[in-house]
Amino acid sequence: MRILACLIDDNKVFHIVTKRLLQNFPDKIRDIVQFENGKEALDYFIEHQDDSELLPDLVFLDVNMPIMDGWKFLERVKDVVFSKHIVFHICTTSVCPEDTERAKDYEMVDRYIIKPIKMDQLEIILEEYINMQVG
Repeated sequence: MRILACLIDDNKVFHIVTKRLLQNFPDKIRDIVQFENGKEALDYFIEHQDDSELLPDLVFLDVNMPIMDGWKFLERVKDVVFSKHIVFHICTTSVCPEDTERAKDYEMVDRYIIKPIKMDQLEIILEEYINMQVG
């Protein structure tokens, strides 16, 4: 099984670094889609909600972005019915306890990761996702 990963973040450095890290797992990652804000991502998710090939499996979502932040994105996407199960990971610089607690309000959010994301974290996330799908 190979995963379609998704990066939603306004930080170009995060996109470059995280994409390079993900590309270290060619046996697990089939492609990576990237968005600079929640609005772009939401439009894409809704447009492809019935197409499991184009919907991501794993999403790495920042909470602090212009246009539509990660919280608004989660609010809008939580009631959309997708053709497959999507796992979200909040990936942010915010160490605010309120944000950590707020993330727990969203059933689809698996982890709250403080940037920068590390190779060993990605490896664990990918393994867990694949095991969840296979098992």
